[in-house]
Parts: sequence; C-alpha cells; structure tokens
Amino acid sequence: MNMESEAAVVLDKRGLVVMVASSLLFEPNSTRIRDAAKPLLIRLAELIASFPNLVRVEGHAARVPASTERFPSNNWELAAGRASAVVRYFIEREPIIAPRLTVVSYGDLHHIAPNDTKANRAKNRRVEIVFERFREEGEG
Repeated sequence: MNMESEAAVVLDKRGLVVMVASSLLFEPNSTRIRDAAKPLLIRLAELIASFPNLVRVEGHAARVPASTERFPSNNWELAAGRASAVVRYFIEREPIIAPRLTVVSYGDLHHIAPNDTKANRAKNRRVEIVFERFREEGEG
C-alpha cells in the first residue's frame, strides 16, 4: 500500500505490532478517520478476523501542552478517542471480532522518540494494533 514512512510492523514481547502514524489515520486534533486510511483499516480488520489472537488497539500522543475543549489533556483523551475510533471501524467491518478487541490509551507516556522536534513528535503520535502473543499455561 506504499505506506512505509507512516506504518511499520514489528515483533516485540507483546506480539505482532502494526504501528500507524496518526497523521495517516486522522486530521490534527481529530478522531475522524481519513478516507485515505480506510483501505488499510479494512485490511487490518480482515487480518484480525483471520487470526484467533486477542488484539489491543493502543492510542499514543506526543507531549504537547496545547489542548482543545473536546480533548482537555490533548493526550489521554485524544489518544483514547483515536484508538476507540479504530476499534469502532474494525467492528463495523467485522462484527465477529468485537469480543477480542481492547482499547488502551497511553497518552504521551510511551514515546518512541524524544519530543524535541516536530518530526519526532509525529513519530510519537500513533496508533498501534497489537496482535497479542499466545501465552503458555502458567505464564503471566
């Protein structure tokens, strides 16, 4: 889909993680999904439906002091709203996956780059779709 600069797939201790830049998914300070992002989200919903894993959709924000009336902290609420919008979109496309989805907001607490430049803040504004790894019996 030619989104290498705005999306990445990594494998970490949580499982398989699809990291998508908020700028690809949303307008600034918005939870409305861009039309251009819908083909990617439809494909991800189809992938979720084809695997039995639990899936956690995590919202992340950059540490910026500005806020809006709708998102007073500009971090927790906006990140939560964006993760929720993605989950809602997934469920509209593949209703059967609803019981396996979880929404999480980390606000600006789990940054992947320093918040010192515009480019780095853009990296921190993201949604991560985590296909949780299976746990062995007795594993925490």
